[in-house]
Amino acid sequence: MTTLLHPFSRRLQSGGGAPFDGEYHITPITPGQGERHSHEHYELYIHLHGGNLFSLERKLFPLEPNQLVIIPPYRMHGLISDQPLLDYERMFLYISPETLSDAGAGLVDLPALLEKATSGEQYAFSLTEEDAQRCKRCICRLQACQQAEGLPRFDAWLCMLEYLQIV
Repeated sequence: MTTLLHPFSRRLQSGGGAPFDGEYHITPITPGQGERHSHEHYELYIHLHGGNLFSLERKLFPLEPNQLVIIPPYRMHGLISDQPLLDYERMFLYISPETLSDAGAGLVDLPALLEKATSGEQYAFSLTEEDAQRCKRCICRLQACQQAEGLPRFDAWLCMLEYLQIV
């Protein structure tokens, strides 16, 4: 089986990317566009609106508004849709296992916490509308400053930590 690497994985492998990345999108999706893929980092995906089904490993589940999907490294996943999605709204935080460990500051083993949360193939969790909107603000701020140096880059780390705290 060929593993499709997400573009962020390629940036991490080439050394050109940060140890985390966040994105927020409202875009149309055509059938077949959301192909299954995997990557070597965690993806904390929040579905806001417009998606139908999500596939993670061998599990297929319906997407609900304000739903968090925790995708551990090397798990095949992707959006499943047989019809166009006009307003597919979602956000995600990609974070390397090493950065996730560092974010725990030696006090919390965050990779172990996420592994425990997803044990038994439980990957999807409901967020409140308020928490989903807080996450959206974090990711939008993170997107605005993730390429900058100095204080804006520090702010990106704060956004990433706030996002982790919420989820």
